[in-house]
Amino acid sequence: TAYHRAFELLSFQNTGTREAIRAQLKKISEEALMDETALRLVSVEELYHFFGSGLAGRMRRAEEAGKLYKECQFVMGIPARRMGVADSDELVLIQGIIDAWFEEDDGLVIVDYKTDRIAEGEEQTLIDRYRIQLAYYAKALSQIAGKQVKETVIYSMALQREIVV
Repeated sequence: TAYHRAFELLSFQNTGTREAIRAQLKKISEEALMDETALRLVSVEELYHFFGSGLAGRMRRAEEAGKLYKECQFVMGIPARRMGVADSDELVLIQGIIDAWFEEDDGLVIVDYKTDRIAEGEEQTLIDRYRIQLAYYAKALSQIAGKQVKETVIYSMALQREIVV
């Protein structure tokens, strides 16, 4: 929860140094936008590593273009038959919050931050655990935005890298 809130509030601009990230976190604290206990759980080193990633670079460019969106809530209905839960066309409501998504020239990209404690080589565990969730996110976002989702990405805080699903 702490990392999700930090990612929601942090600008992708001016994140090239640990000091710049600390300054943003200090401002968040001064403006009481995040609980102090939660702020202490967020590692500047892990944030710095994330902001140096290729994924964060793509997100930074999208933010500059006004095409980065964070913490987007959605609700959608899916016929029970399509979900395999009943032989009915009655709608099952699915709701969620997409951590972040952005638009590139050739489509939309969904980003899901994960703090699950996994070891190197266990990437498939995350993919298996969250594949269906991300598929629903992609379906919802395509309906909402009217554009194709070209990529879904998990950013593992434990592994400090992106995993394309």
